[in-house]
Amino acid sequence: MHRTFLASLFCLSLFAAPLHAGFVLDDFDDPAGVVSPEMEGIPTITDNVGILAARRRLEIEAIQADPIATLDSSITVESHLTGMMTDLMPTFVNGLPRASILIWYDQFVGDFTENGINDTLLIDVTSIVGPTPPAFLRVLVQETTHTGTSFFALVAPLVETSSPLTIALPFDSFASRGGGPEGADFKTIRLMVIEFFANGFFGEPEELGWTVQLDRIRVGRVPEPNSIVLIVLGISCLPGCQFWRQTSRNWSERSC
Repeated sequence: MHRTFLASLFCLSLFAAPLHAGFVLDDFDDPAGVVSPEMEGIPTITDNVGILAARRRLEIEAIQADPIATLDSSITVESHLTGMMTDLMPTFVNGLPRASILIWYDQFVGDFTENGINDTLLIDVTSIVGPTPPAFLRVLVQETTHTGTSFFALVAPLVETSSPLTIALPFDSFASRGGGPEGADFKTIRLMVIEFFANGFFGEPEELGWTVQLDRIRVGRVPEPNSIVLIVLGISCLPGCQFWRQTSRNWSERSC
């Protein structure tokens, strides 16, 4: 049975909180990009990204769909990650089209806590625009303390915004899939995947037209936002479970 868990604190602010502690994982200064359907499932790899010298993979994945989408770092907008999805393009008449844009980081082992100083993953968002925003954001991590276990947090629903905001995901909000260890050891992180998810089962039309733009990904302490929304989700409630099962297997295989 899937657990109900604290998914995240969705922290909205006009500007990201000042960075007094922590470090930047990716500021998207290295140009790279993928486009779908031409490169669906084919990642673009950039080595030695950020302070952890991680391998970064940009990828677009889909089930029962050939989405029209792009994902790039520092191409559409300099020093920003830009993901856009305009159509799911279902490939099976009675299916449930699903598609994601994913940012992978692996081939590193890092102490995200910096000896206990940091407690939160921070995603600085420049904008989320379009008539139908992504269904949800999912972040998955794997570490070396609990080998073979994946931990994840969800943010839903995502809201349209043209003002910068910070999505704050406290380390203790990450839950293990299907039970198991109480929480991830953020002192030994070896893989992280950030996924923006489009799902026809959520009532999204085939024509989507959303664009997500990120300024940077970093770790630090919980910022002082103007407002905080507490979001609680159960993974069993998500119609994307099939996509989750498939992609979680892929994460384990590809991180080798």
